Amino acid sequence: MKPDSRRVLTLFVLAVMLLVVGSCQEQTLLEPEDTSIVPPEGDRAIAFYNGNVITMNPVTRVDDAVLVRGASIVATGSSDQIRGMAGPNGVEVDLEGRTLMPGFVDPHNHTFNAVFGGGKPEIVGTTYGEAQQRLLEAGTTTIGNSLGPDALEGFLPFVESGELRVRTSLYPSYNDPCGVRRSEGWYLSYPPVTDPEAMLRIPGIKFFSDGGSCNSGAYSWLQPPGTGMYFTAEELAAVVIEVQELGYQAKIHALGDVAVETALEAIETALGGGPNTYRHRIEHNRIIRPEQLPRYGEVGAIPVVFGSPSICKILDGEGWHQLNDENSPAVVIRPWFDPWRALLDANPGLPVAWKSDAPSNWPFEPITHLWGLVTRNEMRDDGSVCEAPEWLEAGGVTVEEALTMMTINAAYALVMDESVGSLRSGKLADLIVLSDNPLTVDPNTLKDLSVLMTMVGGEVEHCMPGHEALCPSAGP
Repeated sequence: MKPDSRRVLTLFVLAVMLLVVGSCQEQTLLEPEDTSIVPPEGDRAIAFYNGNVITMNPVTRVDDAVLVRGASIVATGSSDQIRGMAGPNGVEVDLEGRTLMPGFVDPHNHTFNAVFGGGKPEIVGTTYGEAQQRLLEAGTTTIGNSLGPDALEGFLPFVESGELRVRTSLYPSYNDPCGVRRSEGWYLSYPPVTDPEAMLRIPGIKFFSDGGSCNSGAYSWLQPPGTGMYFTAEELAAVVIEVQELGYQAKIHALGDVAVETALEAIETALGGGPNTYRHRIEHNRIIRPEQLPRYGEVGAIPVVFGSPSICKILDGEGWHQLNDENSPAVVIRPWFDPWRALLDANPGLPVAWKSDAPSNWPFEPITHLWGLVTRNEMRDDGSVCEAPEWLEAGGVTVEEALTMMTINAAYALVMDESVGSLRSGKLADLIVLSDNPLTVDPNTLKDLSVLMTMVGGEVEHCMPGHEALCPSAGP
């Protein structure tokens, strides 16, 4: 890393921390009889009304309308209340029954890695700007992206240009997918940036505890104990303690059940019996033994799990194809594979988050992952559907649970839930408008929903042609 680049990055981050949000005055959510609140002077107010506003707040989950001023949300409430608050210079947007909700938060995404490596240009484009726009068109307003030294250096010019419009949390990687450790302490050139309102953040460090993209994962049912592991529990605990003492969150890749157990033990040791205030995370969690399910809540570790299943490969005789063979001994671990229903049931109150892991082998659009979380079906490149067998379908969650995983829980995993992931007074106006209400449509048609508008910090960043009436600016 060049000293000049580090200095530029540091200066840019400081500038973003100071300027990105402006004013975020706090007002409480409106009660039905309260019409006395008047929007403060300054930026023009936008009143979205006559819609289905899914707030993702525990108490007020669905309203009719929301008021945005500048970069922030002022209030949610009824259409009559919100329209009266816009003021003489405000803009009123009739949603005509469409759904407005928080933008999708994807805490484990590889879009910017793909641009740097030249992969999947047909999906992400060939430049960071093109990739960013495709994220916005898909309704993604916030991502987490792990980067090695070269990829992070390659991303800096785009950051320094001031064009970053998707909120991005970077996770420098401690080792590579094959388990090879990066240069000693290279991530120290990028100190933690944890401001939940910043466009660019560096909240933590990524660790690979087992393989998957390079080597096989560590699975107790298939391999001798320890095969495929890059750390012992003691070794992993030591490096987690090392980074948490520097103020970083630990993000641990763990595919197999042995790796999951190692990550849980390491986090438990690092926390020393205390709460997980660092928000240490475990990524993938593809294979979870039944006795491991409640351990997440006991330790306080945050699971970040696949949205779309890998059922097409299983049915086509690839990947985990043994699970589809009734004569294979692997059938006994079917309940261990992506057991999201059981994971939520065993850990009430634990913020389980989704991830896309896109664009390598999984869908780019969050809407497709929403459909996959609920139905456990998957779509082929040609648009045909791979139907989930009964044993995989059992791991599905409800639409409301899936939306929670994809918004406020995902924001929690990024340590950004104070600013994004739900719609309430004082939070950033990162929101999307959908063609229909995911809470009421047939779950099998969730994949057909369209993102009509995407707003980040009060500014429209995507407007589907033909829907310009939904796309106002907060500016004068």
